[in-house]
Amino acid sequence: MSPRLVPVPQGDGVLTLVKTLGDPVNVEIVRFLASIDAAAFGDIMSSTKFARATLAKHLRALQDIGVVVGDLPGEQRAGRHVRYSLNRAGVEEITRRHLNYMLGLDVTPRGPAEAPTD
Repeated sequence: MSPRLVPVPQGDGVLTLVKTLGDPVNVEIVRFLASIDAAAFGDIMSSTKFARATLAKHLRALQDIGVVVGDLPGEQRAGRHVRYSLNRAGVEEITRRHLNYMLGLDVTPRGPAEAPTD
């Protein structure tokens, strides 16, 4: 049975996911987190040499698409050190969706690594 081609609307979110992962700052953060289990914000900042505001913005973008996770929910972070890690399942899901998008197949998110769409 051949795969069913699915028309892909502009607002499917895949291009946003790919654009976020294609940003050189985000690539460096993902590569750093892929090399370790988890790291605090300060450790990531020291290793990547990005300014605090730049790193915060990019970590938030990577969390929004499900690639990076923090060990504390936002409401519990005040005054505590959050440890960030790579969500490998999230990376795999985005890779699947990007490949399907390129092939004109279904790009619907699935499973727990589900990333938000536009």
